Amino acid sequence: MLSRLRSIALKNARLFRGIQTVAATEPHAPIIRTPIPGPKSVTLKAEMDKIHEWLQNGNSRLRCTSTILLT
Repeated sequence: MLSRLRSIALKNARLFRGIQTVAATEPHAPIIRTPIPGPKSVTLKAEMDKIHEWLQNGNSRLRCTSTILLT
């Protein structure tokens, strides 16, 4: 019984260390990159480019006339 409890404790310790390693090395970007972005990504980038261009032209206040919905 005692050896079984030790075995369980060791497995849990290894699992915990494995989880810590995964959390410490989580990427800041998607792991799988494709050369062609999806349609939602293209649409979102186009809308964001419009907003960035609008802000760079001296418009510092955003008006709530349009809404970008992500589905």
